[in-house]
Amino acid sequence: MDKKILISCILFALLFFVISINNEFELLGDTQDYLAMATSMLEGKPMQDPSRPYELPLIFHPPLYSAFLAGFFALFGFSYAGAKIVSFIFGILSIIAFYFLLEKVDVKDKQLILLAYSTSVVLLATSARILSDTLFMLLFIAGTYFVLEYVKKEKIIDMSGFIAAALFALAFYSRVAAAFFMVAVIAYFILERQPEKGFRFTQLKKAAFIAVIFGLLILPWLAFYVNSQFLHPSEFEKPGSYLNWATGTWNEAGYGTLGIAFRIANNLFYYIAEGIPKTIMPILLPAFFYLRNTIAMPILLILGFGIFYFFGKALWKKKTSLFGLYIIAYVLFFAIQPALDDVTFVDRYMLALLPFLLIFTAEMLGQFNFKNIQLAKPVLIFIILVGAVLSIGYAITLEQRMQNEKYVGLKEAISYIAENTDDKEIVVFEAPMHLYLNARNKAVPTPEIGGKFGARYAIIDGFRSYTVSDFNGFEKVFETLNGTATVYEKK
Repeated sequence: MDKKILISCILFALLFFVISINNEFELLGDTQDYLAMATSMLEGKPMQDPSRPYELPLIFHPPLYSAFLAGFFALFGFSYAGAKIVSFIFGILSIIAFYFLLEKVDVKDKQLILLAYSTSVVLLATSARILSDTLFMLLFIAGTYFVLEYVKKEKIIDMSGFIAAALFALAFYSRVAAAFFMVAVIAYFILERQPEKGFRFTQLKKAAFIAVIFGLLILPWLAFYVNSQFLHPSEFEKPGSYLNWATGTWNEAGYGTLGIAFRIANNLFYYIAEGIPKTIMPILLPAFFYLRNTIAMPILLILGFGIFYFFGKALWKKKTSLFGLYIIAYVLFFAIQPALDDVTFVDRYMLALLPFLLIFTAEMLGQFNFKNIQLAKPVLIFIILVGAVLSIGYAITLEQRMQNEKYVGLKEAISYIAENTDDKEIVVFEAPMHLYLNARNKAVPTPEIGGKFGARYAIIDGFRSYTVSDFNGFEKVFETLNGTATVYEKK
């Protein structure tokens, strides 16, 4: 593949990042956790959340991404822009890793596939956020490269197998989704069909080898997780496992385990009817975004089913390929995981499937002929152009969307408390709590915990459902100019 294509991809990604880096904040709760972990690592307390007044082990996310953030902050100081630079570097490296992976696979139009990946809003929007996804993609794609190398080797104990397992383990320390993909990798070795005598038994031993290495490398984190979650759970959040927490949430709502099953089915539906179609056809992105919760949504979902029908036939034929198994395993597992986390289908989870969805789409379109003219290339070019336009449009409008009225009001409320207190003040403040990492206040997520620890202030904002009745003994002391956030003080 021409390296000029790779350079062009990197330059486009850089252009996007320069345009989109201006936004100051992040609204995602995951961002709060990553920044809290990075800050606690700098303070020598790697397993304690410094944004809360009580000791809370940081077991929500594996530590590798936050460790990179902490290293960057140690050298250059804390900043949102710096954290975004770290994520963007990993995004660029994932493009380079995908370049080498495409060199290894037998697929046409590799240049277009690489361009589609690097110009997609799914990748670039995530690269401009403080999330572990781009680090995960770098390690995951690199691990896949060595899996394809290892499957060809005759020896069981081979460096390519060890490197593949090690990269997947590192990917696990970025996002636990790597464990789901390892299921697909093991299945790939087991299902691989080759005519050589004894090859099947060799592949089974390879599957065992890579699984054992992976398991040994992630064992320290699993041991810590089990100890923190089940053997010695936190006083305030116990037990914190997804299953127990989700069951409790749905029981309170009157749904119980049946509610979790419904959410799993709902997520699976949206992966098939919305997630995969709009990932491989980015022209659907704005349609789903602007027409959600309207009468047009059922029509869009039917259209999504139609797109998936053609895609699904190709996927079914190649379900024993590594990439096909990736897609099947990931969709199944991530229909379950967000459901246990009380979350419905999350768009950014599709980033992990993006490169393999593009490969499958290219292979599928390459099979169609119209008067002996291949349609794959013009269709791919169209998809790429749409993805690039959406990406730049996202970057240009990002600042405006992040500075909506509720967010501006919340920023004013935070500034008021920061100007009137020291950095040890405890505030009842839930969304987005990570903003207090700048103000250095201690945030508690509920009025009940705030009362126990003597919270002096509380913020009621447009992101949460707290009302004045939740704060007995508090009086209003400040209201933002646009009226979207109010500060209450304990009297």
